[in-house]
Amino acid sequence: MEFDIVWIAFDGRTIAISSIDEAWTFLSEWPGGLHTEMAHLAGIALTRAEAGQISTAEARQAFLDFCLDADILAATA
Repeated sequence: MEFDIVWIAFDGRTIAISSIDEAWTFLSEWPGGLHTEMAHLAGIALTRAEAGQISTAEARQAFLDFCLDADILAATA
């Protein structure tokens, strides 16, 4: 499921996350795993979006909130 790109800066590189699958991949490789509150909430939102319980936009927002909390949001300008 596609959504508007979230740009993140991680491990010395800038990464574009534009789908629920890519967000899951990033979360699975995140050093803290789903153990932080915001990562856990993002995982729940991604699961709910896959099940059709919430919109892709809501899942993107939860992932974006995680990125803000983890201080990995990248400037795109």
